[in-house]
Amino acid sequence: MTSFLFERKIRIFDYPKFAEPFRNRIRENAEKVATGAGIEIEFIRKRNFLQKTIYSLPALRELREAANRRYREFLSAIEDPRAGRNRLDKLSQPVEQEGRRYSGFNLFDPGDENLLCSIVRGEFNISGLHNKNLRRHLPELSSGQVSRLLKRLRTHGLVKKVGHTYKYYVTTFGKEVVATALKLRELVIIPGLALAASH
Repeated sequence: MTSFLFERKIRIFDYPKFAEPFRNRIRENAEKVATGAGIEIEFIRKRNFLQKTIYSLPALRELREAANRRYREFLSAIEDPRAGRNRLDKLSQPVEQEGRRYSGFNLFDPGDENLLCSIVRGEFNISGLHNKNLRRHLPELSSGQVSRLLKRLRTHGLVKKVGHTYKYYVTTFGKEVVATALKLRELVIIPGLALAASH
């Protein structure tokens, strides 16, 4: 930048005066584009718009409130991903309980996917699920293995146990997890991979 000014014999202190025509031209072009798009641009046109006196306080307050309003609108438009990340960690991270470690769930693992899809079957939503009726949909697993899976589901908040029974119901969080996993697979991953394979 300095060499550019030096070649044109423009002192650095004279730069504001040198740049003023360009600044005005940019501002005018911006106003034309904004007007065509139905957008209003707010900026201070005069250098001494606000004098350093007590009489400038109302104008200053108005500018401050307008700036705060725009900033609040900007913040409200930003989605906070922390809640989603916390829930994803709750699902995917291992949990230790009573000296035992229960691994998290991987939505892309066929075994975990099969288990999650099995627990949200309509029949279980009505009458709850037990070890025995869940095994009918996971025939390759033993009773002990299904019991450990139920414990794993429970420690991650995907199912809840009914009192002192052996009956479980899928929690709201569990239903949301399965719905999100299926939506991700069917609407995003599979179509995306199919499109990539066609090129």
